[in-house]
Amino acid sequence: MGFTYNNIGMVYVQQNKTDEAIQFFEKSLAICQSIGDKEGIGTSYLNMGAIYQDKKQFYDANANYFKALEIYETIGDGAGAIYAHLAVGDIASINNDMSQALIHFEQALELTKKTGNREEEKNIYQRLTKIYARQKNFEGAYNYQQLYVNLNDSLYNSEKSSLIAEMSTKYETEKKDKEIGLLSKDRALQEVKLSQQRTIRNFLIISMIMLLLLAVLIYNRYSVKLKTNLLIEQKNEELKKAKDTAEQSLQIQEQFLANTSHEIRTPMNGILGMTRQLLETPLNTEQTEYLNAIKESSNNLLHVVNDILDISKIRAGKIVFEKKEFQIVELFKSLQFMLQHKADVKQILLETKIDNLIPTVILGDTVRLNQILLNLAGNAIKFTDKGHVTISAELVSDFNNEVRVKFGVSDTGLGIPDDKLDYVFESFAQAEVHTTRKYGGTGLGLSISKFLVEKQGGHITVTSKVNKGSCFSFDLQFEKVDFNLSTASMSQITKIPEGVNLSKIKVLLVEDNIINQRVALFELNKWKVSTDVSEDALAAIEKLKTNEYTIILMDISMPGMDGIEATKYIRNQLTEPSKSTPIIAMTASAVSGEKERCFEAGMNDYISKPFIPLTFYKKIVKWSGYEDVNDSNDIESGISVRTKSNKLIDLMMIRERASGDVEYVKDMIKMFIDLMPEYYNELKSYHDIKNWEELGKQAHKMKTPVAYFGVEELRELLSSIELQILNETFNEIDIQQRMVTINELIINSIIELNIELDRIS
Repeated sequence: MGFTYNNIGMVYVQQNKTDEAIQFFEKSLAICQSIGDKEGIGTSYLNMGAIYQDKKQFYDANANYFKALEIYETIGDGAGAIYAHLAVGDIASINNDMSQALIHFEQALELTKKTGNREEEKNIYQRLTKIYARQKNFEGAYNYQQLYVNLNDSLYNSEKSSLIAEMSTKYETEKKDKEIGLLSKDRALQEVKLSQQRTIRNFLIISMIMLLLLAVLIYNRYSVKLKTNLLIEQKNEELKKAKDTAEQSLQIQEQFLANTSHEIRTPMNGILGMTRQLLETPLNTEQTEYLNAIKESSNNLLHVVNDILDISKIRAGKIVFEKKEFQIVELFKSLQFMLQHKADVKQILLETKIDNLIPTVILGDTVRLNQILLNLAGNAIKFTDKGHVTISAELVSDFNNEVRVKFGVSDTGLGIPDDKLDYVFESFAQAEVHTTRKYGGTGLGLSISKFLVEKQGGHITVTSKVNKGSCFSFDLQFEKVDFNLSTASMSQITKIPEGVNLSKIKVLLVEDNIINQRVALFELNKWKVSTDVSEDALAAIEKLKTNEYTIILMDISMPGMDGIEATKYIRNQLTEPSKSTPIIAMTASAVSGEKERCFEAGMNDYISKPFIPLTFYKKIVKWSGYEDVNDSNDIESGISVRTKSNKLIDLMMIRERASGDVEYVKDMIKMFIDLMPEYYNELKSYHDIKNWEELGKQAHKMKTPVAYFGVEELRELLSSIELQILNETFNEIDIQQRMVTINELIINSIIELNIELDRIS
């Protein structure tokens, strides 16, 4: 095979394709080295040296010639050694190294005389003549020239004698050839054919060799590619295992945090509940102080646990943001109400400042905004011993349907060193170690606040000077609520008239939740509105086929056909006048785009549950045509300030609706006590069979009654379950833990309501 590669290389040399030739000589060298063919190795080095010499790469040429010379001297190949010495001498001559050239030419001459190669001897004499002439050693040059001439003449005479003998032989042969000329024609033709066959055979052999070489190259490439692919697959598998291990570790960590926090929350809720109950009983001063200390410590521990749960949710990507209408004024009132006691204890001023240019009602996540401000303001009060804490809101921009508001919390407290300003936003971080010992806390509040701000597209910053105070500020974008009404029309209805009579209005209430039915019917009956009730959409459609109504109040989330589908059916399948009856959507959904879905389905208006009676009254009046009121939007307040209480429940909303009707309050409490366990059992059954869609719907169904009774923690849990299922971001373990908490909150709420029912009875 090495001989074949050398031959192919010589073919490329004849075609002046030196690059291709050198590749085949190198392959020949590799093969000869692998099988120990010394002669083939020497030939390959000589051929490569010749190529490099032609390319005038004399250094590479000389290196290859020396390697060839070493091989030939080792194996005693005189002819090969002669060619190698001559090649090295020629390179030395080109490089003007005459002494080195003479050494190699004389060694070649000595070997030539031993082998009897007189033609090569003559050529060496000529080379030596030129070397001595270049060295201006004309005597040496003359002597070698004479040797050249004498040897040339001798070779010529010998050649001439051989030629004469050859001519004589040819003459004799020619005469014989003429005699057998005719007989040899056939033989000549056969020789031609044989020659052609040999040519074809040689061509086929070369072609097969080329194909074999091509196959070898393809196999080598395939082999390399296969090994590379196997290596890549192996690395991918290792990466996948590492990723799975990391995810499993993170899940275990999150589960541990959630489980641990939950195990702490459960007894803490019991402690807080029992403490609240004890504080409602007659106590002496010392007992009250002890119970308040227990309550404060429990609240602090619960705050720590809540922080841990929040950071666990953040890491798991489970934080969901809602969009609800709210008023910054009311939010600030609530904040001041919650924080005022702490400020009073430390004898510092707590004040709020709101830019008058900020729209009255805006759309955003009031719960998360409240959490951020509560964290920042709580910290400000904690680290301020004298002076004041200010919570502010300033309009930054008002463009199209959006506003950007900058919120700030400034204080005159301890301040933060410059080198700690960035560090304070990290998890479990506080400016100084002694701060934790003196003031307590987990160091998670600012980290959580930063996350909540940035996830809503905002940016939080801090400026501070030691012993002078700090200022935390962040900006958030909100949607404006478009009222489309004038000051005059707004003033038409500012409160529900006494003794109002809307008996001319006939309403179809489509609502499957009994508590929600009771709440709506109580208001409608007070206003003497004629009302029919349907517990599902199909029953409502049957009523519409035989009755005429002024307004349809349509719940969105119902079993079977929901409110959206029912509205589309009414608009497309029923006949007039039912087809055009105004439809007002009633929903507790916090999903973004819910209002738009209602309008696209053909509904005329939208009211959120739990609704404010005045807002509900305005909607009824507007769409009945009873009075000309152009108020087309739900202007209910996003936040109501709850009265300070140690209880889970807050009956403020129920009492406002009752307007002094004690029987209504008692009926609503009894309904909650009777129905809520049933609702929970349905919720649990969906959870047990992992019917997540129905679980989300049931959570939605329970949310509004819970909100009427002011059980805010329970409402938030139900709302988060509903949103996570709708967005497909839920975690089964997290849902399971929330189910336990929901059950506990329902049980404690019912206990409080039973006590309240006994009291008012």
